[in-house]
Amino acid sequence: MGSPRAVARFLGVFIGRLRELGVRDVVVSPGSRSTPLAMMFLASGMNLQVDIDERGAAFFALGRAKATNVPVCLVCTSGTAVANYYPALLEAQTSRVPLIVLTGDRPHELRALGSPQTVDQIKVFGNGVNLFKEMPLCSCSRDGLLFARQMALEAYVGATVPVCGPVHLNFPFLEPLAVDTTEPGLFDGFGKVDSQPLLSLERGMSRLGDNTIARLAELFSSSRGLIVCGEGLYDQTLLTFAQCVGAPILADPLSNLRGSASNLVLGSYDAIFRHGAAPSFDFIVRFGRFPISKPLSAYVRERRPIQVVVDVNDIRDFTLDTTTMVIVDPSAMFSLSWGDLLPGLAVKRAAYVGEWIRAESHYRDIALSAHDAENDEGAYVLHMADLMQDGDLLFSANSMSIRFIDTFMVAGGKQLHFMCNRGLNGIDGTLSTALGAAGAFPRAALLCGDLAFLHDVNALHLIEGYTGSLTIVLLNNSGGGIFELLPQKSDEPWFEKLFSTPVTPDYASIAKGFGISYHLVSSLSDFDEAFNRVYGHGVSIIEIKTTLEGLAQRSNGYR
Repeated sequence: MGSPRAVARFLGVFIGRLRELGVRDVVVSPGSRSTPLAMMFLASGMNLQVDIDERGAAFFALGRAKATNVPVCLVCTSGTAVANYYPALLEAQTSRVPLIVLTGDRPHELRALGSPQTVDQIKVFGNGVNLFKEMPLCSCSRDGLLFARQMALEAYVGATVPVCGPVHLNFPFLEPLAVDTTEPGLFDGFGKVDSQPLLSLERGMSRLGDNTIARLAELFSSSRGLIVCGEGLYDQTLLTFAQCVGAPILADPLSNLRGSASNLVLGSYDAIFRHGAAPSFDFIVRFGRFPISKPLSAYVRERRPIQVVVDVNDIRDFTLDTTTMVIVDPSAMFSLSWGDLLPGLAVKRAAYVGEWIRAESHYRDIALSAHDAENDEGAYVLHMADLMQDGDLLFSANSMSIRFIDTFMVAGGKQLHFMCNRGLNGIDGTLSTALGAAGAFPRAALLCGDLAFLHDVNALHLIEGYTGSLTIVLLNNSGGGIFELLPQKSDEPWFEKLFSTPVTPDYASIAKGFGISYHLVSSLSDFDEAFNRVYGHGVSIIEIKTTLEGLAQRSNGYR
């Protein structure tokens, strides 16, 4: 039998070390074998959220970690509970979101013997996590506590260095599973383990070598180029870099650059490339994965410009033609004195940049002309942007929702914070992720289609005790709109059955069942009134009924 006191001390040192490293949030799903972890996290005073659905819990944690960029812990019991984490962990790894997964398990002598709720949890996520550790039975010996402390550090480092992602630690527990949390100082156990000072975790800043700088300077000075920014957080230093190089910035909405007032930041490039209006260029410098725009990636695949990728870990080039990989933190690239390295280049490239600015202005005006178009999704997106405030979170579902944002929330708008699970482009876990992320912002909205909403509708049970606010703008076209844009589009009966998948639930009844404010709007004025009434006040749903007919044209900004 396990010792409730020994288990508490072991886990206390482990959790205390995570707390010292800055971890503040944990999401727990109820279960028997994970009882020691759940009880100790509750006693630790960390921010604890309970979600009965492990699949949703993992996405909730994903959203919170995405919003804070700090690892979030996930706790569940053994068996199928563990498997339900997998979709969110795959998204976290691809999108570089830090998660620390802690699973309860049977002790070794009960495994593979038909013991209930037991599966093989050793490396159960395969390559879907940055790190896996099988933990020993909890011990309060000196070496046992030192090991607990070290594993907390290993988990934190694995989730954050060199790139963020999920890690998995599997804990075998003996019965009795309840632990003794009454001992004072359980989470301040470092001094009881060793008298050495607490080591700090430092991240070294990489720098570019002189030869690399010289080669890049030669490329920038001799050729016309573009800077392409995918998902990430970028600051003024990027704008300074772009100005010195004389290159416009093609900003994916998830780059969070579209709120910039700089005319170098372009947001209508999807339309520019779609209509063959892009000025000629010789190279691109890409930060992050490729943006949402298919016309951009198709152009790069066909024309094969010189392609420089700046990243600490991955190339992520499905166009199959990267010229140069610069393995460095992007901030190291931005922070160089490019103005001294490339004197006068901004003036030399002014006419070229002006071509891009004029093209941007033309297609931006087309997108903004949708502002007063009733029954047009773009109009509602633009009105939503008008009604939100600087610094608010706008979370987007995948498929059509993120494409509407890409088309209509053009550059020069509000300083909103955009998020979406674009790592694997799935619709699963959308509501859970948005609720997790929204808790880190004073106000938040979710733009979501009907299928993505229904796929994660059980997440609405989280509103009980939820302290954040999330206004869900539900675009209901009664089916899978994204397939209207894809090659398998057909007027044959099989297309509707297999892809459009028409659904007609009563969303008002769903909202009532969960005790959520609901509003059905049929005009832009109705939407403005409803949004102003509920925004920033708890969780609410605003439903807008649209149609699949003409969706492809409307999503491109044309009606």
